[in-house]
Amino acid sequence: MPDRPLVLFGKPEDADKNKLHGGNKKTHYPSHSRQINRLSPQFQILQSVLDRSTLTMQDTPDGIDPEYTLVLETDVSPDDFQKVIRSLQQSFNIEVLFEIDDESFLPDDDFYYYTNQELRDGEKLLTFKCFCILTNYRALQEILSLWRNYKNNENFKFQRGQASLKQIFKSLRSIHLWGVEERFIETGTRKAWEEDLSNPDIENVKCEIELSYRRSSEKRIQSEKKVEDEIKNVNGRIVTKTCIEEIGYHAILAEIPRLAAQEMLKNKNISFLVFNEILFINPSGQTIVTTTAETFDFEGDLPVPDKISDEPVIALFDGLPQENHPILKDFLLIDDPDEYTTYYQIKDRQHGTAMASLIAWGELNNNPSAISRKIYARPILKPFPFINGTNEYVPDNVLLVDKIHMAVTRLYKSQEAQILSKIRVINLSIGIHNRPYYSLISPLARLLDWLSFKYKVLFIVSAGNYNDDIDLGVPFNDFAKLNETEKDKIIINAINNRAKYQKLLSPAESINSLTVGALFSDSSQYSQAGSAIMPCSSVIPGPYSALGRGINRSIKPDLILEGGRNTVYEDFSNKNIAHWGRVNPRTIPPGILHAKPAIPTEGKSVGYTFGTSNSTALLSHRAMMFYDILDEIFVKETEKEIPSEYASLLIKAMLVHGSAWGNEIDIFKQALGMSSRKDYSDKVHKFIGYGIPDFERVEECAKNRITIIGYGELEKEKAHLYAIPLPFDFSSRRALRKLTITMTYYTPIIPNTKKYKQAQIWFSLEDEKELIKKRYDASDKAVIRGTVQHERFYDDETKAWTSEDTLNVKVNCRENIPGLSDRVPYSIFITFEVAPELNFDVYTDVLDRIKSRDKVDAKIRG
Repeated sequence: MPDRPLVLFGKPEDADKNKLHGGNKKTHYPSHSRQINRLSPQFQILQSVLDRSTLTMQDTPDGIDPEYTLVLETDVSPDDFQKVIRSLQQSFNIEVLFEIDDESFLPDDDFYYYTNQELRDGEKLLTFKCFCILTNYRALQEILSLWRNYKNNENFKFQRGQASLKQIFKSLRSIHLWGVEERFIETGTRKAWEEDLSNPDIENVKCEIELSYRRSSEKRIQSEKKVEDEIKNVNGRIVTKTCIEEIGYHAILAEIPRLAAQEMLKNKNISFLVFNEILFINPSGQTIVTTTAETFDFEGDLPVPDKISDEPVIALFDGLPQENHPILKDFLLIDDPDEYTTYYQIKDRQHGTAMASLIAWGELNNNPSAISRKIYARPILKPFPFINGTNEYVPDNVLLVDKIHMAVTRLYKSQEAQILSKIRVINLSIGIHNRPYYSLISPLARLLDWLSFKYKVLFIVSAGNYNDDIDLGVPFNDFAKLNETEKDKIIINAINNRAKYQKLLSPAESINSLTVGALFSDSSQYSQAGSAIMPCSSVIPGPYSALGRGINRSIKPDLILEGGRNTVYEDFSNKNIAHWGRVNPRTIPPGILHAKPAIPTEGKSVGYTFGTSNSTALLSHRAMMFYDILDEIFVKETEKEIPSEYASLLIKAMLVHGSAWGNEIDIFKQALGMSSRKDYSDKVHKFIGYGIPDFERVEECAKNRITIIGYGELEKEKAHLYAIPLPFDFSSRRALRKLTITMTYYTPIIPNTKKYKQAQIWFSLEDEKELIKKRYDASDKAVIRGTVQHERFYDDETKAWTSEDTLNVKVNCRENIPGLSDRVPYSIFITFEVAPELNFDVYTDVLDRIKSRDKVDAKIRG
């Protein structure tokens, strides 16, 4: 243990919750006449659908009342819309499927925000809430009737329970029925089928059919049977199906014969494509990684660990690692209930071996150090060998959401759970390429959020990779002559210009998880030669790394970590385009160095790669190191192990706590023309999250710096107060002081609502004397949108401060969505420091005050 270890705070005081301030922007809406002109054609289409349905019902012997999936795009606040829904549900049979934010709309003459000066705000993106509502024939008929009344008379008085529709009509941008475009074409399934069927040997195609989740089990059974019957009618078959009520997920994996699929591509209005019961039809089976067989033998020294515990804390869901690889010997506990091992040859065990190596040792070129426990490895990928390497992919005969659900449940509820129950972190270095995050949170992300809260486990997830060509905007040869700073500006602008096409890949938008983007950095020794060049420096994100934000504009990725570098070369058909270098891994740098399948097994085979998978595995390596540090602190101070229900949250906070934007923010400010803090504080985090972590800084304290750890759980509308004694004189001279606070929690979710998080926890700095009031990095509004609040403060003004004064940090909990009954767990890390030249013994003085005040230490909390 270091001389100055981190300090456990005693039991915090109970306190009154603060109010969380905020409000809706004032919005300009179209005039009544303009709305009538805009929306009348859309309502006419709905009327035509209603008329056709009337005829269909008359011709149907049983006169079945049809249902419709109606989409409204509007700009009322979520709270106001909920009032609308509640009132409509009293009058009609309406069921909300989901609510989302959509930031893709630019302001126009009809819709825009006002500035504080009541002027038009032309720079802000309008956020429209999209709502899918399942309704019946009568409800649609009533809505159309009310629209006609509003259309004819702006001041028409709606009946009690229906008046709130007037505000919807006033603020409505679009209204339409959910159609084939949204459920089939925009998901990429049409394109995937066309590619598959171009191969004459393909006899059938598979697809994941995501059904509208219905609260009624009877409705779910009816929907499922209707779709299954139609699949059988086209001579298809059901491969598997699942329903996970807690996340609102109901899906069928189906196999469609070639002829039927070809007919659907010709005529999109046939078969189950038009069923209102279906939300999305997604392609199945996603390729995760393509690797080559190139390797070389590692000649560096690997320190032999004293002991490797058989009880894992880290789980790896990935491809199958090579268990007997010399670098991984004794580190792996492989659990393969699906018998995927039978599909793998040694040479195919690429991605899992790489990830296991990085989790076990870190980057092999950067002073590797071994973790103290085995890695639980569960293969969820299968190999598909080709001439020069291996593809590893999610099998197309499983629903990935179902597979992950069963794999996690096995950790805590199976016969093996006794030895696996200590697992607190799950590494998930995969991304679903056809499921970028564009506002609607994916089923897999919803699953991770629910499982995180249920089992108090941290998922560390990769942001995703885009290895697309880079449009430099200048000739490649001119770009090659620039210095690093000039290249960085061009690359930042290039990735910013394509940001809407480079979104996070599912499940990276998961709000309870830690999402990791890639820093364009590694520890390899590389000398540039020939026509291949480095596109940028090592202090900005990899141009291949997916960009944020997350749900409700939360900060995602949470941080960026070394992912590896790679070179680019000129596209001779377009002089402004840069291609990525040949496929990695390879035998020469640059890149992250890790183990590769070894044949024969005596060799320490390694190779170089780049990508967010590497960043994710490296963060998991650090998570295991931090678990040991935290456990040692708890044993020393409480004589008990780290409490399992808080372990993952403490690790989560500790991983982020050392993060900062640093001087690199200047590159973004210059490249994107952002001069003031107001310009960049809520924009830069889509590239770098909370920044680049300094892990060594978090592992121990210093004479001028102390880090205090707190944790607990809160009921709604309650708060905890942490009073930190600072017995120093700040009144006689200017003294630079800094405060870093990182708070993390897991929230239960309500998956079909726009707010999504049922609980909102945030800390507030109760600094009445304003000892520290200036702010670094992200804006105060951005940091509370997710489940990680990380803030850095500083000040150097003289302040009246007595030796009895305390710096007070309050952790607040509120009910974000009605119905919160669970207590919500959280953890908090607080670091206070002063400039070293002041020669304050911050660590000793604060620690003595804490221990003398809290005579009953953290043991009382066990």
